[in-house]
Amino acid sequence: MSNKKISQLGLAADVTVNDLFQVVDKEDTSMSPSGTNKRITAQTLGNFLPVTATGSSASRSLKDRFADTVNVKDFGAVGDGATDDTGAFQAALNYCSLNGDKSLFVSTGSYKITSTLNLEDIVIVGESMRGSTLIGTNALNVNNPIIKLGGSGGLWNIALCYDSSAISGSESYGQRVAVGFSVASGSSRISQRCTAMHNVLIYRCGTGVFSGSEAVVFSCIFDSIEIADFTYAGFMMDSWTRTGNVYRNIYISSKDRANAVVGFALVGQSSEESVDQINVEDTILNSAVWFKNVGAISVGTIHIEGVQQRNTYSGLVLVETTSGKIDSLSVYYTRQSVAGAGVVQVGNAGCIIGTAANPLTPRQTTSRLEINTLNLVSLNDPNSTKFPTWPNARGLAPTVDYAILRRTSGATGVFTVAVNSYSYYWHQTNDDVNGDWSLPSGTVRNYILDVSNINVERFSNLIVPW
Repeated sequence: MSNKKISQLGLAADVTVNDLFQVVDKEDTSMSPSGTNKRITAQTLGNFLPVTATGSSASRSLKDRFADTVNVKDFGAVGDGATDDTGAFQAALNYCSLNGDKSLFVSTGSYKITSTLNLEDIVIVGESMRGSTLIGTNALNVNNPIIKLGGSGGLWNIALCYDSSAISGSESYGQRVAVGFSVASGSSRISQRCTAMHNVLIYRCGTGVFSGSEAVVFSCIFDSIEIADFTYAGFMMDSWTRTGNVYRNIYISSKDRANAVVGFALVGQSSEESVDQINVEDTILNSAVWFKNVGAISVGTIHIEGVQQRNTYSGLVLVETTSGKIDSLSVYYTRQSVAGAGVVQVGNAGCIIGTAANPLTPRQTTSRLEINTLNLVSLNDPNSTKFPTWPNARGLAPTVDYAILRRTSGATGVFTVAVNSYSYYWHQTNDDVNGDWSLPSGTVRNYILDVSNINVERFSNLIVPW
């Protein structure tokens, strides 16, 4: 063979799994078949070839190293957005379940899912929340979620959505859900102690995260979640057995979906719920945030911006049969076109116990909501063009009977609201707005208080005078 540079050599054929390699014992130079030299297939060589990671001292076979991470593509998933990858995911989840509840890694791609994936004590970890996407299709039953969490199952760094053909725009309660929860039945385990969602993007769905009335969810963490383009609800927990959950840094927006009801809702029955940094923005809704039947709620920060209310006599924040504290509530640039809209609305007092099918009489008939700081910015700017396509989206100018605080008509029980301090910035001087909010007038005053049937405490500490 004439001398050639490596770059001048032709390409060799690819090695196949059945190709044979000579394995030479450096002490045996005979090359005899009867000696210690062996022949081995490429597949076997790959399985048992020892490797040592940089900086470590112990070597392990390639087979063992690859087994450390379960990758859904090793089970046949393609991730091209067209191939049905449900079978590959199910095979991978079965393997994880049988091998110590390993986590399942999902590399960047779009994975078509046609039936619900149950994550019971298994965590799916994506490469990134905007790179690894599970796409639900029309083949999914409209009442079944893409993912169902149970036990200590979870989702990290992943995106979920529905194919556009699966979303009609008229989804209702519990339909086209991205993430749901197991019901305690047979061998199914409820979501408890360490179930977690972290760095999750959900879009194009009926409801992003949904817990129905029969699900049991407690001591779970929901952190750094973005939900967009939902047609019914963003984040709704409606289970009647729920306690000790943490909801943190959740961003919700759905633009002008015609039938969207609520951004973030904790309803059903629960206690000791911790909420911090809930953002509901740029959406048309009945209410941005809804708390109902929460025995003791602790809220850090709620930020509501550019939300237009759809129903008359409703609140951006609706609180019913709930007691607790909101440390900071900020409302920016509301867009209103209906009468009787407002910032905070409180309903019945007390707290209902029992089940969804058989709710019992309230255990008490009083409730108390404390808002440490209420921050209101540019509510009555009639010249804003932030959302020019929205109907009458021009601040409060077209509205009548707008209230900062209001009681639901016909509500029962004693409900006390304490606002420790407040600040506001308005685009226009308005004597009603800049009046003394502490006056417990029974007369409805635009932009102030409808305090009929509410005990109001300390609503007079203005942080920054006009």
